Amino acid sequence: MTAAKGEEGRDRWASRFAFITAAVGSAVGLGNLWRFPYLCYSYGGGAFFIPFLLALFFLGIPMLTTEFALGQVYQGGHALAFSRVNKRMVGVGYSAPWGSIMTSSYYTAIIAYALVYLVNCFKADMPWTTKTEEIQRCMEAVTEDQCLAIGACTFSATEGCKQALVARASAFFEDSVLNMSPPDSPPTTLVWGLVVAIVVVWCCVYFSIFQGPSITGYVVYVTMTLPFLLLIALMAVGLSLPGSGMGIKAYIGEWDVKSLTETPQVWSDAVGQVFFSIGVCWGIMTAYASYNKTNQNVAQDAVIVAIADFVVAFLCGFAVFAILGYLANQAGLAFDEMPAGGMGLAFQTYPVGLAQIPGVGAQILCALFFLTLFLLGIDSAFSLVEAWATPLHDSVLFHRTRRTVFVGVVCLIFFAIALFYVTDIGLHLLDTVDWYLASVLALFNGLVQSAAVGFFAKTDDQFEKIGKPATLIFGFGYIGACVVGTIFGFALPSVLNGGLGILVGIVIAVGAVILSWMMIDNSAGLSEVEKMWWLTMGNIETLRIELNETVAPGNTWWRITPMWSILMKYCYPPIMCILLGISFSENFGRYGDYPVQYQAIGAVFAFVGIFFVLLGMFLPSAYTMFLPPKETSEAELKAVVAGDTTPATTIEGGKSNNTIKVV
Repeated sequence: MTAAKGEEGRDRWASRFAFITAAVGSAVGLGNLWRFPYLCYSYGGGAFFIPFLLALFFLGIPMLTTEFALGQVYQGGHALAFSRVNKRMVGVGYSAPWGSIMTSSYYTAIIAYALVYLVNCFKADMPWTTKTEEIQRCMEAVTEDQCLAIGACTFSATEGCKQALVARASAFFEDSVLNMSPPDSPPTTLVWGLVVAIVVVWCCVYFSIFQGPSITGYVVYVTMTLPFLLLIALMAVGLSLPGSGMGIKAYIGEWDVKSLTETPQVWSDAVGQVFFSIGVCWGIMTAYASYNKTNQNVAQDAVIVAIADFVVAFLCGFAVFAILGYLANQAGLAFDEMPAGGMGLAFQTYPVGLAQIPGVGAQILCALFFLTLFLLGIDSAFSLVEAWATPLHDSVLFHRTRRTVFVGVVCLIFFAIALFYVTDIGLHLLDTVDWYLASVLALFNGLVQSAAVGFFAKTDDQFEKIGKPATLIFGFGYIGACVVGTIFGFALPSVLNGGLGILVGIVIAVGAVILSWMMIDNSAGLSEVEKMWWLTMGNIETLRIELNETVAPGNTWWRITPMWSILMKYCYPPIMCILLGISFSENFGRYGDYPVQYQAIGAVFAFVGIFFVLLGMFLPSAYTMFLPPKETSEAELKAVVAGDTTPATTIEGGKSNNTIKVV
């Protein structure tokens, strides 16, 4: 298969549709199927759409636009893109992909679970099946022996025999699939069924990306479109079953808007769902966009991908809750007695619901469901690997290595790491690492990316207009206000009901504005309005205008707007800080009550990514060999090889010409 090439020999997507399909495939993952519907159910039904859509349009789409634009204009992965924004931001270019590749190691384990279930769908008696007649028998059992003999009940001295709808499914998942040991146990064995499955998964990942977008563009036509068709089929079947209306009512039929004020956590969860669902701050979208033509309209692409992700999540809710309503109806249970959230929904409750359908329909639908899970997961998994592979393969160190070999080595290394997640303690480790990467590292990268674009892009232009001291005081002052205010707010939550943090943040921000205004060097002869514009918006507006010249030339409708500049510069940093504050105050070091060794592993993985950022800030020359050859002069390469860490050149990422300047 011949790959499409750009003017400089860079691989290209076969078409714009291929790129959009790949981006949607990356964004639409397992969380769309089990987390979004559950959040709607938990937070007032359809009322959850209000905070979700606000977060999608005011946070998700702006950051997605940013990553599309930087990757496409600078024609490189996350590292090149952010080194062009500012040479000291190069570290985030490897921090985000680090989070992606470490996520891929456990994400592939979840896909392996789905593959094991898919195989078991072809057994005459699916091992997770609980018939609703057994639930009825629970109500009739009198003695403990009668109760436990049914296999779908639990017995207690106070409550007697109670239904346990997913007991058999839970036992199959935990004992047969995972061979799960208690979390305080050391790993003792590999679960060989999962080992075989995860080998298959990693082979699929490799063959999906080993030749770059030339092959990936065709793979996503299957891995994205087929799950969508299967999802429609599952939804149609579910809606035709008796009791499905009960599930749909629980999903979006009730609009309890009081939950938006009585449960503040709904806003945090809505932002988190948007942030993680569309795949920003992982380096994926930057890598994918780098294979586009430079003049493709990123504003349109960002809206299309974000809306498509929401539509799929919305439809997933119908497919899931229709079956749950049917299951509740068949079992004679109230809907609120149904287990409806988390991984247990996908591997326990939902399969039990599908198993109630008479005849071979149960097996067919279960197979379709787990095939859907598998394909949705594969799409996201190979995009996570691509996020790491693109900047490394573009770099001085590896750009001459054949991509087929390079991607193979990457897959082998992280397959080896993935084996830890298919041991008997794998699920406990997976859950912990997932939290630290998603709730610490990804949020930190979101903060740094917004600060990079909002305050440290095109700073040389600001230096020329208002001077260096004013520019730096304003930028560091605002970011410092967000960080310090968050620390005070969450460290001393009882003071002013947490308002101390807001007060401290406002004081620091106002002080920074006043001091930076006093420090303005007006040798350029600017008016008062011009000075204020250059102080508050000059750098990011310069970046926006330059990006538009490439990605939307002559287009007056679909452009990156000034609202993007405001949101990225002034809204993203405080929101990321607040979400980080919530994560640290509620769960850091004690997530899930897992033992300290799990917390330590998760924290180390997160802090390695943070270290990448700090290293780039203080020693950007450390990344010389990890940037594309066109970004590094021969003198600089010789200096690095000789052990001289003082760069011979610097990437002029802060100035509008984006050229290499000898210093």
